[in-house]
Amino acid sequence: MQNLDQFSVATGLTTTILVFLLILIRQKRCDKSDIGSLAATFVAGSNIPAAIYFCYYVFDPDPPALMLMTKLAGCGKYISFAGLLTFLLCITTLWASISSAYKIVRSPDAATGE
Repeated sequence: MQNLDQFSVATGLTTTILVFLLILIRQKRCDKSDIGSLAATFVAGSNIPAAIYFCYYVFDPDPPALMLMTKLAGCGKYISFAGLLTFLLCITTLWASISSAYKIVRSPDAATGE
């Protein structure tokens, strides 16, 4: 599970850096109003590997001996469904962050030509 933790942090940092660079390139600024978007991007990006792992759980569940020691017996499909919902939520959040970073915010003075 340690590799999944490391991969989650790496994915979160990568998506955050990409959105940060997109903000700098497209909007040519970065201020404190972008911190919330970058935090949401990190959380969404870092949860993608775990969501994919949970989706895969239905195809490769824990051994039956281990399942008898937990309360997860017969819950594989629900774990997989939770992973799918988490994955869709992460993709939706990343899509919103990328689309807001891609928009060029124009000042009112630039629109009037003053």
